[in-house]
Amino acid sequence: MYVFQIRDLDTSITTAEKRLRELRLRVPSGRQLEARRLAALKTNKGLQNRIQQATVRLNAVLADNRVLRSNLENLLKQRDKFMLQLSFCHGGFRLPYQDLLWRSWLLITDGLCLLRSSLLMPHLPREMPHMPHDS
Repeated sequence: MYVFQIRDLDTSITTAEKRLRELRLRVPSGRQLEARRLAALKTNKGLQNRIQQATVRLNAVLADNRVLRSNLENLLKQRDKFMLQLSFCHGGFRLPYQDLLWRSWLLITDGLCLLRSSLLMPHLPREMPHMPHDS
């Protein structure tokens, strides 16, 4: 009778030890938890740095766009002014400054096209066209 009780007791102790070992394997240790916490903090800091860098780049692009829009508006005003002056150059005769006005209008139009493309596609290089030579 006592033999069965001892055997049952041995079996229950062995089963309890086995369960305890399994639980220890499933539950992370304090070191593992600390390592995971530090890794999460490092990842979080890295993400914050990337967000900050992206914000700086976005602000630079927005500032660049404001400058380009301002330049575009100024060029549009200049174009309108030159078009008004060109409208007075009619009647079959050429005024001395008509060629200069025409060349200026062409340059302004080229500049407008360049600015529009740089606003739509900012990754393209921005180069001003060269002044055409007299032929």
